Amino acid sequence: MGFIGLGLIGCMHLGLASNLNSTVQLQVDDSIRGRVMAIYLMGVLGVSPFANLAMGAAIALFGPRPVVAFAGLVVLSGGVFLHLTGRFRLLDAS
Repeated sequence: MGFIGLGLIGCMHLGLASNLNSTVQLQVDDSIRGRVMAIYLMGVLGVSPFANLAMGAAIALFGPRPVVAFAGLVVLSGGVFLHLTGRFRLLDAS
């Protein structure tokens, strides 16, 4: 059952990554698109190994359930903040 869940999460991640990549490219002027994509990809791909190390250390200390729950709470809080401040509407306007 876990492998099926991991497969579904992997498929969803591919869709999310594709949508995020397209959104960033559509929001940026053509003259600076390459630079912005370089910074975006460096941020996404360059930060992931360090975040994974921190997550692994936290899991070793506290266990997987509380750490994953906390990470989900952080992501949910960020989404609520962006919704309340109207940042999502900026994406719909363009």
